[in-house]
Amino acid sequence: KSQQIHSLLQHAVGTEGLQRFAILAPDNAYGRDAATEFESQATEMTAVISRTVFYDPSAPDMRSSAQELGQKLDESRQRELCFLRKEAKESGRDPAKVVLPPIVDFDAIFVPDGATRVPTVASALAYEEFAIGRFRPTRDQTPMPLLGLNGWNDPRLARQGGRYVLDGFFVDAFSLLNPTDEQT
Repeated sequence: KSQQIHSLLQHAVGTEGLQRFAILAPDNAYGRDAATEFESQATEMTAVISRTVFYDPSAPDMRSSAQELGQKLDESRQRELCFLRKEAKESGRDPAKVVLPPIVDFDAIFVPDGATRVPTVASALAYEEFAIGRFRPTRDQTPMPLLGLNGWNDPRLARQGGRYVLDGFFVDAFSLLNPTDEQT
């Protein structure tokens, strides 16, 4: 796992130029260990972890975790929500349909989970209006990639995750003897 995270960060920071990351990980030994290792290695590369959220790995709905990641549940944002709803009402729109946009102060989201769970996580992020993969909630948003480890290496991921996982990247098999064998 450590070597995979190293390769992933080499690509994300070195090749893609990403500097700020969020971590959305399962609340189990694997997820916590991967999050800790990712944060440690990212810090060594002078990258920043903006936010880390752990989710119940057996939860069928990940929206509350996505809301937490986007700081939509913060009490300090209630005034902002009231203002947005007032604006909607004044312009003839339904204020009940107004939701807070996520606060996104990161360039990518690290999701150290398996290919069967990543589509559920990605769908929740998109539902909560995160611009991910090739999904844009609004035209002016630039989508960010999701990042993963070898647990993502399953052809069903692209079919089940659709446009939400496109343009994301993960690492898998590589040789410790030859670092040019890294695949992202």
